[in-house]
Amino acid sequence: MQEQEGDHRDKVNALKKTIVGPASNLAWRYEQVRVKMARIKEQKSECQIEQDAYEEKLVEQYETEEITSLKLESGASVRVDVKPFPQMQDKEKFRLWCHCHGLEKEMHLHSSTTASLVALLCLTGKAMPTGIDASMKDTVVFTKAKNNG
Repeated sequence: MQEQEGDHRDKVNALKKTIVGPASNLAWRYEQVRVKMARIKEQKSECQIEQDAYEEKLVEQYETEEITSLKLESGASVRVDVKPFPQMQDKEKFRLWCHCHGLEKEMHLHSSTTASLVALLCLTGKAMPTGIDASMKDTVVFTKAKNNG
């Protein structure tokens, strides 16, 4: 994972060396990239809908044909696996179960919850929790233009 991050960072740094111009030009180019990303996001969303429909239909058809896997001419295969997806019913009971089964060290806050907590503490000038170190990073915020039509 860190290798991918390093590769990404190398690519970002290489591209930064080619970007020149006044802030107004950089901001305009940034807008263009954001518009491009929005288009890609919309296409990805449409593809996801198509993929979901095929997956649901495959499950139905495989059940009808009483099969679990097919090998395609390309050599690829498409199979249907059954996987459990847990739903929390009682957090306290589950926490106690984890404790009784020696899983205390495995229990931690989700990274987004930790990030929100750290941000709140930083912004209010409060001390960081023990075991957490936080650094500040500038973040560019883009607001789309309002359509006048």
